Amino acid sequence: MHALVSVLMPTYNQCQYLPTAIESVLGQTFSDYELIISDNASSDDTEHVAMSYAKSDRRLHYYRNSANLGVCRNFDLSLTRASHSSHFAFLSSDDWWHPTLLERLVASAAIAPSATLVHCDAYRVDETGAIINLYSELWPEMPPVGSHRSIRELFLNGCYFNINATLINRSQLLALYPNDQLFDPTLKYTPDYHLWLQLMIRGATAYYVPEPLAFYRKHDAAHTTTKNVIARLQEQVLIFREKLAEVCPAQYESLRQEALLINLKQLGFVLLAAGRKAEALPVLTEAHQLAAGRQLDVKVAARLAASPLPPTLAAWGWRAVAAGAQKVRQNS
Repeated sequence: MHALVSVLMPTYNQCQYLPTAIESVLGQTFSDYELIISDNASSDDTEHVAMSYAKSDRRLHYYRNSANLGVCRNFDLSLTRASHSSHFAFLSSDDWWHPTLLERLVASAAIAPSATLVHCDAYRVDETGAIINLYSELWPEMPPVGSHRSIRELFLNGCYFNINATLINRSQLLALYPNDQLFDPTLKYTPDYHLWLQLMIRGATAYYVPEPLAFYRKHDAAHTTTKNVIARLQEQVLIFREKLAEVCPAQYESLRQEALLINLKQLGFVLLAAGRKAEALPVLTEAHQLAAGRQLDVKVAARLAASPLPPTLAAWGWRAVAAGAQKVRQNS
């Protein structure tokens, strides 16, 4: 018989965190699952660690790629290696779950059988596992508890789905998004955000459980560190400008344009503040045109980027303008 849930754990060179991740799955109060570890040709002790657990629990299956295939391909492979379970969930090998996560999400899926995605809140933790804050605190607005189609929040506020805290209905996903590749291989930092957007604009329903039942680790090797903010924003611009352009329904087109403007602004501002004036100029010019001259911050930033000022001086000027604007907002 097939397991009800396939837990997919793609991994690469994270053997120091792997035992915590594996044991958090093996310790779940819900037991009808299989755990698929898909090793992307790690050069550390990942194979030894994974195999030691696989020998003691038949629900754990370890696969090793002969070569590193990239993040997205390894995620896709982990799903093809799973059984024909009705649901699947991803857990990064540097993160872990509360013992009741699967029990709570599976029960919610039973309450809302039409939901393609059942997701919960999570804790953000540092490298040692100490709690930083709630994942939900990153966003100005979260979906309502229970069933929702919170598309506006997903477009304009960001990726409120945490991939490590989301249970996915396999048949409904394939009906809505019958792609050979679940994750777009051209996206290194935002393939999950792109997937959620593709599903929601195609009619997916989600179900939100507000309890924090996953632990999302922040460390220097993680893709979501601040050092990757420019690359993430560049990918989000690509998503809203091009990848959603041909598939976005007419009723969401204004949201797509607004989301594109938001991400162009953020990218341009970050590039300008980092002293990368030449890169910021075309981004801010596009944002200024999209805003039709109505947004003063974009206008000021674009003029600084186009000015003859040296990049460092333009960056200093923009940081001063941004700090002043923030102070005004705080005092208003």
